[in-house]
Amino acid sequence: CHSFLNSQTKEALTRYSESELMTIFDVVKDGISVLSDINEELDVYVMSHDAYLNKVKQWEFSEQDHEVVNLFMDQAQALDVFDAAACQTILNNIGTTLNVGKGKVLKPIRKAFTGFDSGPNLVELLPVLGTTCLINRFKEFKVRV
Repeated sequence: CHSFLNSQTKEALTRYSESELMTIFDVVKDGISVLSDINEELDVYVMSHDAYLNKVKQWEFSEQDHEVVNLFMDQAQALDVFDAAACQTILNNIGTTLNVGKGKVLKPIRKAFTGFDSGPNLVELLPVLGTTCLINRFKEFKVRV
């Protein structure tokens, strides 16, 4: 699949470790029907800071959406290890705490942290982006939305 990656995507992917790249490609493979679509599916992992800002500001967030995003960050920042299992636990906790379904938890988190309304599995995606990225995006989300 390496030959299908454009040069910008290849360059942007260099910031990830080999194990993170394996996770990324494992997650995105289910979202593409042909390999030539891989660059679009990888956008969420390689977009620039400015591209993220442009995407996130297009969304409207309700008061409950803000509460979901705040709860997510509070719990994620309190962890020593933020992996897929921890991410799943946080998402489940939020649904239980607010007594809402998965869609009411996943959609605002996806939009706030990726700028997209659909894409790779969040439980796998968010730990790969990492807590530093999530904290930075959370700060931008709070200022701009």
